[in-house]
Amino acid sequence: MKNKSIYIGIDPGVDTGICIWDADKKVIVDLITLNFWSVIDLVLYYQKLKDTVLTVVVEDPNLNKAIHWNQKKSVGGLNAATKIAQNVGMNKKEASLILQYLKINDFQYKAIKPTARKVTASYFKQLTGYEKRTNQHCRDAAMLVIRY
Repeated sequence: MKNKSIYIGIDPGVDTGICIWDADKKVIVDLITLNFWSVIDLVLYYQKLKDTVLTVVVEDPNLNKAIHWNQKKSVGGLNAATKIAQNVGMNKKEASLILQYLKINDFQYKAIKPTARKVTASYFKQLTGYEKRTNQHCRDAAMLVIRY
């Protein structure tokens, strides 16, 4: 029996976007938003499936260069910049932990540098044929894996 190729795209964050992609059929199996521990449970579940070759693709904000903040050009001032910095730091840590887990447990995985380009819901439907409602986190996760 032929092995089934499944890719899991992960867009880490407070609301981690997940895309399960069937690479053989070139179709989205599921788009969901999970917390950190549920992400770990999900990849472990798919790793244990027989006749399935799993590849996990993680958006890794640690691959981006550091951002230097300029108070004069900042919209919202110091408070807004501090909140953004906290969110970026949390996303970087979550990505690091997920990648560390994948490495320690011998998963087949790839870390991808984030892109500033976002896909609208309407363009995503046109591109993928996926008709259900999506959020930006799930669309970002999907864009990591539908290229394969």
